[in-house]
Amino acid sequence: ARAILDEGKDPAIVKKLAIEANRKAAETTFKLVAKEWHEAFKAQWAVAHAHDVIRSFERDVFPAIGEYPITDLTPPMVLKVLRAIEARGSIEIAKRVRQRISAVYVYAIAEGIATSDPADKLAAVLK
Repeated sequence: ARAILDEGKDPAIVKKLAIEANRKAAETTFKLVAKEWHEAFKAQWAVAHAHDVIRSFERDVFPAIGEYPITDLTPPMVLKVLRAIEARGSIEIAKRVRQRISAVYVYAIAEGIATSDPADKLAAVLK
């Protein structure tokens, strides 16, 4: 508190801002950002493709990692989702889902929501 006061700031306000930032980060789930991304880009896609994209998230991604804050996801967490898809023999779908997760992160980074993409380097370890 003394250091904050020495900077000319009110410690109570700094604490409230930190709490608000933590709350907002916790509310910004992968599912929320993915749906926002899908809504922003679906007009550029064929209707069938837009449906396939959201369906793949709803079936494979949202149940596993959808409720996590987008900034808390790690490459091993994303890889676990992709390995589950591979385990049922859907190798090509796993690759597409990785690309789609990465596209959500590109959107999140551009929007200032995230700073890195945990799915970026995972293509090399997929079957």
